Amino acid sequence: MRAILLKLWLMILPVLAMGQVCDARDVFANDLNKSKELRDYTKSSDQAQDAWFYLYESGLNVDKRTDINELTLVSKNLEAIKSAKGYLNWKALQGAGSLVSKLNNALFSVLKGKVNQLDNVSKSQFLDDFANASDDVLKKLQEDNLFDVWKNDIRSNSIDDLIAFKSRGSLRSDYITAVNSIANKASELKALGKTDLEIAQEVFNLRRQTTINFKGATPDDMLDIIYEFNDIRYTQTGLGDKWGLSWNGAVTKATKNGVTDYSKIISGASTPLGDKQVLGKALYDIVGTKTLPVLQKYRMTSLIP
Repeated sequence: MRAILLKLWLMILPVLAMGQVCDARDVFANDLNKSKELRDYTKSSDQAQDAWFYLYESGLNVDKRTDINELTLVSKNLEAIKSAKGYLNWKALQGAGSLVSKLNNALFSVLKGKVNQLDNVSKSQFLDDFANASDDVLKKLQEDNLFDVWKNDIRSNSIDDLIAFKSRGSLRSDYITAVNSIANKASELKALGKTDLEIAQEVFNLRRQTTINFKGATPDDMLDIIYEFNDIRYTQTGLGDKWGLSWNGAVTKATKNGVTDYSKIISGASTPLGDKQVLGKALYDIVGTKTLPVLQKYRMTSLIP
């Protein structure tokens, strides 16, 4: 292991600042510890570390950096990747010629402009996803605002998937707005002279029903992860069920030394977990790495290391 890390250090020292060297070395060590595939490939291929580094410097996640197929592909094309000044530049040229030519057509000038504004990682993804796209697909991406859905909400090269997701609206943002508005209901009940217990019960039930309603519009693959998250966080702890926190669970959490602070329940009822990136990080932290394919699909990984 020490010899491997030393070789990596010598390899990247001429091109990176000292802080970046330390970062790359630490990331490589972590990847080796996590991935048997990477360890085995490093032993069998003299180009393994070079291949890993090109994937690392491109900002790709651990799944890509330790994928044996990707490492093998890069290892076989090191000179071409070097000439292209990086993996993503090289990748963008592979199998994307016809798509690039199509985007140069004046009919797709708006779409081309949006593609050119993408960062290198996203541009590579787009060129991969739509390498064989027909003119009709490109028109729908441009004219029906489906490009923005692909960029911000769901990575899919299926027009039907993009249309279906667009029809759901801004699901997470709408949910956060609905939950925040529960605070107004609490204020109304307080003005009517309701007790803290009465207010807590009503706004808690409103939050729970809001959550259930929005889950009905959540894609099935994401819903499976949320149910598992709730099972770990609430069902297994006796604090709730697949829908989330139960009333008894809320009371338990708000009770200390036999005294229940209903204001905590009232406040919690109108406090969402966070935006979709915060949700993605929470799902990843509790359920684990198996969530990554779905979280990546729905663009929910920006807070995940």
